[in-house]
Amino acid sequence: MLARACLSPGQRGVQMFYVSSKAKNATVAQTFTTSFLTTAAAQKALFEVGKRPPALTAAYDEVIKSNPDVAKWAEAGKGAKLMPNIPAMNAVWGPMGQAMADVISGKAAPDARFNAAQKEIEAAIKAGS
Repeated sequence: MLARACLSPGQRGVQMFYVSSKAKNATVAQTFTTSFLTTAAAQKALFEVGKRPPALTAAYDEVIKSNPDVAKWAEAGKGAKLMPNIPAMNAVWGPMGQAMADVISGKAAPDARFNAAQKEIEAAIKAGS
């Protein structure tokens, strides 16, 4: 399996390649995944197509030379904590999404709107939503 946490705008979580235990051509798929996708050329191509930061350090180092924003996103993620995989996180998405939409559209000032979203989220978590 090959994976890297996504550290670019519009992407969340981890994207990865894996070979299913039910694959019809598991040997071919495994070879493709471990021998091709792990090359710098393949990872740079994936970046060019989908702006996914390469998992391979050598490819990542090349990408950030031509796209310094990728390095900035990686820097912003250093020390970050993983999002917990708990039901309470469902209480976050609605208020946070609406707050982002309100700020982006200019309907609200960032500080005030995100502070209000925080209160909404905390109330929802306390209520067990």
